[in-house]
Amino acid sequence: KLVFCDNLYAYGPGTNISTKSDTVPPSSKSKPGIRAMMRETFVTYMNNHKDRLTVVGGADFFGPYVTTNSLLGDIVTGNLVQGKAPMAIGNADRIHDFCYAPDFANALYIASINDQAYNKFWICPHTIHNRSVREITNDIKELVGTTTTKKLKVLPGFGVRILGLFDTLMSEFCEMLPFWTMAYTVNDSDFIETSHVQPTPYKEALQ
Repeated sequence: KLVFCDNLYAYGPGTNISTKSDTVPPSSKSKPGIRAMMRETFVTYMNNHKDRLTVVGGADFFGPYVTTNSLLGDIVTGNLVQGKAPMAIGNADRIHDFCYAPDFANALYIASINDQAYNKFWICPHTIHNRSVREITNDIKELVGTTTTKKLKVLPGFGVRILGLFDTLMSEFCEMLPFWTMAYTVNDSDFIETSHVQPTPYKEALQ
């Protein structure tokens, strides 16, 4: 049996994304398109091999040891801890949901031992709902207790593209800019209601 740990790129940017949402057109020319191709492969496999595969996806994540590959890692929390200015991508005032990495891991485990979870796609519980990156940053700043007066910097799209020529993380953000310039929210209610688990409380996860 396979429990596949996935992102939600296949659904593209948007609000209230659920496993019932339409995916973007399959294509080998974009990250979302590639994920949509993978989803087609998963569906075919599920149809031909019952009770062998389940897919659990999550939006952008944060948490212990999640540093270089998370917006809330090095460039927000890391900078705050060091007294530097935190940075947002695209638009800091659009709401953006995040899942807490240990909750994601727990969701994978729960799916693996639940026979009813197979042959389906799931969205793991998300700790952060309906908060903007600016709001999250302010909450982290309060917990860190930093005395820095430096304000949150916002790197606009053209800046991301320029830095993407030299920085691997920024190059990853280039293609995904629509996820960071528009509101991005997910609906994780199916997994929560089926598995009877709740995400880690917001302030606890930030701490």
